[in-house]
Amino acid sequence: MISIITVVNNNTVLKNGLDKSLAQQTFSNFELIKINNEAGEYKSMVEALEQGISQANGEWIYFIHPDIAFLTQYELEKMRHTIEEVENLESNIKIIGVAGATEGRERKLISAIVHGKNQSRVGEWGGEK
Repeated sequence: MISIITVVNNNTVLKNGLDKSLAQQTFSNFELIKINNEAGEYKSMVEALEQGISQANGEWIYFIHPDIAFLTQYELEKMRHTIEEVENLESNIKIIGVAGATEGRERKLISAIVHGKNQSRVGEWGGEK
């Protein structure tokens, strides 16, 4: 299971972004943990995310902003395949979910999400277009 954690400052943004996008995903073995911060209860993002971690039941934790929308209904399925590949690595440190990275001077985008009101594209999942 994947635990998806988001910090919510505005429920309308969540409903029109992440909630709507997750409802369209073909992969359903996830839990969505919504940390409500509309009243400004948490003094930092780290504090809010730690609250989400304490509630998580999944083997993998995915932090995501509430205004994110996936490009296709298969993005969580693709993430599951990536997780399987990462689990087979011999390293003890396993991190995925970065929106982008650099190789030398070239920026390599590695996610398939869109962000914000204008739904501008963040990048490609696994470098695929």
